[in-house]
Amino acid sequence: MRFVLFFLSCLSFFDCSGQTVQDYLQSGSEKYKQYQIKEAISDYRQALVLDSNNIAAYYALGEAESWRMSYDSAIYFYTKSIRMSDNSTYGLFNRGRTYYYKGDYEKALNDFNQLIGREEKFLPLNAEVRAIIRYRAHHFYGAIDDLTKVINDRAYVQDLFLRARCYQHTNQDSLAHEDFAALIREEQQNNHVLYSAYAFYYSGKKEKA
Repeated sequence: MRFVLFFLSCLSFFDCSGQTVQDYLQSGSEKYKQYQIKEAISDYRQALVLDSNNIAAYYALGEAESWRMSYDSAIYFYTKSIRMSDNSTYGLFNRGRTYYYKGDYEKALNDFNQLIGREEKFLPLNAEVRAIIRYRAHHFYGAIDDLTKVINDRAYVQDLFLRARCYQHTNQDSLAHEDFAALIREEQQNNHVLYSAYAFYYSGKKEKA
């Protein structure tokens, strides 16, 4: 009897073709890398048929659905993986990013608010992404706080540009001009002109919050 129960339990990890959960995850991953998204999703779903509690399969489905811009489905699968993995850092990051792509900035901010401070090594990245979301949500003062942390760590011209725009939206024109001037100097030193062109354009515009 024990052998029968053991045999039946093993069957749940194989299908009639002999494929295992790991086989389907690996196959799906290879197809995903080749941009065969529909086929990858099929493999990931088959992995869940064999193991309905497989966190990796839910997370992979979230990535694949997000890639093809099926944002509601992506959020559903990311949420499943987050709940099953005790608020996974990567799950929160990617679900927050998906909420952002969908235009649901408040929910995106909620996910990134949970991430900030969780892992020190990811602080600049999480702060930078949250700043972009805050900017889109018109939370300009919060975006300025995040961008200042990022710029103090390492000043990239895109961060200076975005903070300058936030300063403009909050009527802090002198600070905006300082950031525009700093990014122009930075690009001149590196023979770049992209953000400098935007800086020259926006430095002459009057913004209102």
